[in-house]
Amino acid sequence: MNAFDFVITIALGSTFANLILNKSVSLADGAVAFFTLIFLQYAITWLSVRSKRIKHLITSEPVLILYKGELQHRVIKKERITIEEINLSIRKKGISSLEEVDAIILETTGDFTVVPSIKTENTGVLDDVNNFPPGKNKSDK
Repeated sequence: MNAFDFVITIALGSTFANLILNKSVSLADGAVAFFTLIFLQYAITWLSVRSKRIKHLITSEPVLILYKGELQHRVIKKERITIEEINLSIRKKGISSLEEVDAIILETTGDFTVVPSIKTENTGVLDDVNNFPPGKNKSDK
């Protein structure tokens, strides 16, 4: 779930609660608001699948926050991530040291992906990760 999905979910819940609890809101007004939010969610999702520009407005890119045991401090600061959050993601994988990890990626959902070992030069699933590997631009790939 990205941030836009979260906002729509909260708005739907708020609209539904307002419809149930507020006697001055008619069922028709609540239904229009409810279906407008659902249509907006569908339309934005449909557009984001078909347009890279819309997709970049709605969702973020996955970003590399650790590479070969070395933290990317500029990215960590920009993304407002704490070291405790990084350590938690590593501990969940049963790893006890940053040096044992080849990569940690902050995904578009806000989750961390821990890659203990990169064993090949063919890293196709990492091609869309911003700043992978560190120091290379996307145009270098």
